[in-house]
Amino acid sequence: MKRLYLAIILLLTSFIYVIHKVTQEKLYLKKFSFNAENPVKLDWGSIRIDTGFMENSSDSYYYIWMTPVYFLILLAIILTLTTFFKRK
Repeated sequence: MKRLYLAIILLLTSFIYVIHKVTQEKLYLKKFSFNAENPVKLDWGSIRIDTGFMENSSDSYYYIWMTPVYFLILLAIILTLTTFFKRK
């Protein structure tokens, strides 16, 4: 039962991580920081926010990598599945 609770906590933590990163008002870009409302593009590997601060430049993109989220979800699934198997 402890594993199931831990799995639920990990899933909630991964969702809180994504929400926290996407809803930040101030984004740090390489050379400056800028407050802006940003369009968000979701990919499998990352969330990309185009600040539009510099046109035709890759420096104006803010990336949030999804690797920690996938790791926490995988760990939560493993812990959930192991709760159904009892030790003898």
